[in-house]
Amino acid sequence: MTTLAPLDPELMNVADADPVRRELVGRMKAATLSLDEVKNGVVHFNEKHGHRKNNTPTYLTWKSMIQRCTNSKFTYFKDYGGRGIIVCERWRVFSNFLEDMGIRPKGKTLDRKNNDANYEPNNCRWTTPTQQQRNRRGVKLSMDIALQVRSMAHGGIGRREIAKTLGVNFHSVCRIIEGKQWREAA
Repeated sequence: MTTLAPLDPELMNVADADPVRRELVGRMKAATLSLDEVKNGVVHFNEKHGHRKNNTPTYLTWKSMIQRCTNSKFTYFKDYGGRGIIVCERWRVFSNFLEDMGIRPKGKTLDRKNNDANYEPNNCRWTTPTQQQRNRRGVKLSMDIALQVRSMAHGGIGRREIAKTLGVNFHSVCRIIEGKQWREAA
């Protein structure tokens, strides 16, 4: 899939703009795209799906995903678009995102399986906020490590030694052993 960079408003009058951009400009002029959507590289058309008008959780999730990756003024842009994370071309149309992901289940959030990869069907899923927190960049704990912590503790190894051996924060080891963190590893 190809990706579309945000359009420079200056390009809208350039006759030799590439065919995709020419089509976008044509659709914008035909009032199917707003100027802001074209400037930000957001390519969704006014389709009948009922989500945009009502700002459903699914639509707001999609809109936020687009903003994180395309709007340099968005608070978290540096962690997404600023790192080169993009939204696949197909998902720049809300109805395609909705078709691929379905309606956002209650209590779930959009998560990328690989945080260094793009927003695209084979890399995204609906997860709980807890699962998503564990899938952040820099998180060193995993279910396997939590199980090792519990196993070592049951084997009589001290908490500081467990932390040192596994390279895990001492306080995290304590929370795992006390059942305050990674309870499913019990």
